[in-house]
Amino acid sequence: MIHSWKVFVAVTVLLAGLLCRCQTNKVGGKVDVREEQGKILKIIDTYVQAVGAADADLLDSLFWKDDPHFSEIENDRPKPFGGKTFTAIGDWIRKHGKPGNKQRFYET
Repeated sequence: MIHSWKVFVAVTVLLAGLLCRCQTNKVGGKVDVREEQGKILKIIDTYVQAVGAADADLLDSLFWKDDPHFSEIENDRPKPFGGKTFTAIGDWIRKHGKPGNKQRFYET
């Protein structure tokens, strides 16, 4: 079974690889690849902290859920879902969530 966090890591690693290959930004300026990789790793670390602490507010800070194009993909749902469902999940976590999920990312 593929867990949602594995999908998140896979996509993040893919993005990191693309950043390594692309050394200029859209306006032709140079991109500091190490700085961009550091930003991605910080996002992953924040995601792990938010899930482990059942901190819905911290998790919300990582996503642009108000963007009309926002969608989330989970392995236990047949279709992607948008910001309203993501908000409902966050509300549930705020009410019932308990720290201690002990989610970890290995070899990333």
